[in-house]
Amino acid sequence: MLIPYRDINPVNRRPYVTWTLILINILLFFSYATPMAGANLPVEVKFEQAWDTWSVFPYPNTSPIGLVTHMFLHGGWLHLLGNMLMLYIFGNNLEDVFGAFRFLIF
Repeated sequence: MLIPYRDINPVNRRPYVTWTLILINILLFFSYATPMAGANLPVEVKFEQAWDTWSVFPYPNTSPIGLVTHMFLHGGWLHLLGNMLMLYIFGNNLEDVFGAFRFLIF
């Protein structure tokens, strides 16, 4: 299996929205996927709490904010790295075609 690390499609603008989304995803992942100093919660409990709070599907806690926040939840390091790699490779081209605002909405 080959994992791409770049593409050859030129872009006309800097992909600021793509870079910002990657940064937000990484920072939020660190917020719930690493043990905090002084907290006695294992990482698995923090994952479960993040899922219950920010995902779309836990029925009793369903909220409209989950439609936005669910896309920032990742199940582990490989899931995060794979998604961010693909966003880095292909997001700049989509942002160039759509424009920054429409890409963010997309």
